[in-house]
Amino acid sequence: MGKSSGKSKSSSISVPKPESKRQLPWFGLSIVVVLITGAVAMVILASQRVSTADIAPRALVDHWHNSFNVYACDTFLPPNQSPDHGDGIHGHADGLIHIHPANSRASGPKATLGEYLETVGATITDSSYLPGPGEGSLALDESVGCNGQPAQLTLAVWPFEDLEADPKIVTENIADYLFQRDGEVITLALLPPGQEVPQNPLAGNIADPGDQ
Repeated sequence: MGKSSGKSKSSSISVPKPESKRQLPWFGLSIVVVLITGAVAMVILASQRVSTADIAPRALVDHWHNSFNVYACDTFLPPNQSPDHGDGIHGHADGLIHIHPANSRASGPKATLGEYLETVGATITDSSYLPGPGEGSLALDESVGCNGQPAQLTLAVWPFEDLEADPKIVTENIADYLFQRDGEVITLALLPPGQEVPQNPLAGNIADPGDQ
């Protein structure tokens, strides 16, 4: 009877099966999901780069010239004299903005007035303008006004081929103004409200920019 009881106990012992192998399919599936997500993200980013590269002015392709001058209450400031070229939006001390982006930092949606002014050492907000090299020391500031009168900083833009047209007027987010095309005539002015912004006297330089 004792031997029979011993055999019964030994036969009832069970060995637990390892659980780790049951989790392997889930681990593999998670890797596949991560790889697919990464591939989709790369495709989206690539398409965004292509679409941005196609927006004018295009880097290493387009070469535009827009005139730009600053009017302080009753006088135009001299043209900016900065020799810096930055990322391709710069000046030649001729009253023009030379727009031929060298890379994506100054092309397409980044081809803005603010990009140009940063390159040539000027500073702009929606209420003030601090001139760059060669423009003199006369700052434009709404808090100071014009000859004791309240004044507003305004950007006016005309197409060169139709200088009789009503200008596009910008008073907000001036630094973010995006250059739209070749041949824009641009004046930044501090004037009493309601006073017309004068056209840039050097606008004619667009017809003969000298660096074509």
